[in-house]
Amino acid sequence: MSIILQHGNLIDGTGALLPDATVVIDGARISAVGETGQVEVPPGDNQVIDVTGQTIMPGMMDLHDHLHGDASGTLEIFVRYGMTEMEAIEAATRVAAKVMGLEDRLGTVESGKEADIIVVNADPLKDIRVLQDNNNIVLVLKAGQIVRQTQVLSQNGASS
Repeated sequence: MSIILQHGNLIDGTGALLPDATVVIDGARISAVGETGQVEVPPGDNQVIDVTGQTIMPGMMDLHDHLHGDASGTLEIFVRYGMTEMEAIEAATRVAAKVMGLEDRLGTVESGKEADIIVVNADPLKDIRVLQDNNNIVLVLKAGQIVRQTQVLSQNGASS
C-alpha cells in the first residue's frame, strides 16, 4: 500500500515550487513526484490524502521541531537578516542534509529519497513564521510513516 499526497503546493527543497503536486510514497521512500494527473499512481489499495491548498515540503533538519512543539524561530531570523523564505527553507532542509552528509537520503522531496515530509496548512513562502506554530503542521511523515497528524485530511482508501 502506498501513501499518496495529492493536490498540494510542493516546495521540494531545491528552490522549486510546484502547484497541484502529487507525491507517491512506497514504504520508506518517495517513488514519484510531479504534477497531479501526470504522476503514475500505483494500482491497489492506497492511502490517498487530499492536501488541496496546503504546502508539502521536506521535513526540516533542525531537530524535527515540528514533532515536539518547540519551534525555534531560526527560519524567521534567516529571513529577517536577508534570506528569502525559499532560501531559509532550503537552508533547513537540503543544505542541512548536505552539511550532515545525508543529501543522498534526505533534504528534498524527490524520487528515491526517504519520505521525510511535512504538510503545512499555510504558505511559508508568504510568511515563514507559519512554520513556528505546530498547529499549522498538519501531517508529518518520517521514513514513510505518518508519525503526527493534527487535523483530519480528506482520505480515500483506493487510488483514483
